[in-house]
Amino acid sequence: MSTTVVKSIDPVIDVGNLLAIDLQPLDTARLSDEREEYLRSVTRDNIQMLVNEVWKLPAERAEDAIVVALPPATTTLPREKPVPKPKPLTKWEKYAKQKGIVKRKRTKMVWDEDKKEYRPRFGYKRVNDEKDVWALPVPEQGDQMEDQFEKRSNAKKERVAKNELQRLRNIARSQKGGLKAVRKTIEKDATAERQERKQKVDRKLAIARASTASMGAFDKEPVMKRKGGNRTGQGKPVLSKASKAGKGKYQHAAKGGKAAKPAKKGKGIKAAKKGKR
Repeated sequence: MSTTVVKSIDPVIDVGNLLAIDLQPLDTARLSDEREEYLRSVTRDNIQMLVNEVWKLPAERAEDAIVVALPPATTTLPREKPVPKPKPLTKWEKYAKQKGIVKRKRTKMVWDEDKKEYRPRFGYKRVNDEKDVWALPVPEQGDQMEDQFEKRSNAKKERVAKNELQRLRNIARSQKGGLKAVRKTIEKDATAERQERKQKVDRKLAIARASTASMGAFDKEPVMKRKGGNRTGQGKPVLSKASKAGKGKYQHAAKGGKAAKPAKKGKGIKAAKKGKR
């Protein structure tokens, strides 16, 4: 096949978008007789013309490949979604902009005078780690019996909580719903986390049940199953097959979710009233 393609009407080729628009009308006779072959031939010629234009650009070799820098696009394509709005500035960013404070990039590694080595500024084995300090001075005007380590830990927790509150406030400023939208987001994340934990527990329970030699075929089913209840046993009791086959010796469920002993000689109601198990 030749790489030279000649058409009566030149197509519109936008190399920046790798786009080729064929303006030549289709041959209706060939389109009806040999549709697939004709469309494949037209597509091949258009792609060949686009590739020829790409090869006219200055090329460079990068490792084992030849690459070219595409020129700016000439065809304006519509966006699928609207242009994203600029992210609103946080309270600190507004303050820094007013005062002319410029953020400086600091190095990740810092020299530790005590260890005589470079250590990360933050994270694991960071410089001046609080865990490496085994003694803390007690202030003269403070309580002499106060635990300074606990005081430092509480102060850190307060700083973390304050930063989290400030982060949520920044999110509330940037969203339309304000604090209500933030509350919904937190509740949604908490619900998703609970569902994920529940799925993990169910998965581990299923693995444990199938870990026996019989793959759980001879495992005893729970005597009492609760329908529509929570972990405290609240809900409607549903008798299992083992209980139904007990010839009237049904087991009563206590409020704590634990099964009581079988009733004897019709004294089940009295025992349940007195709270005996």
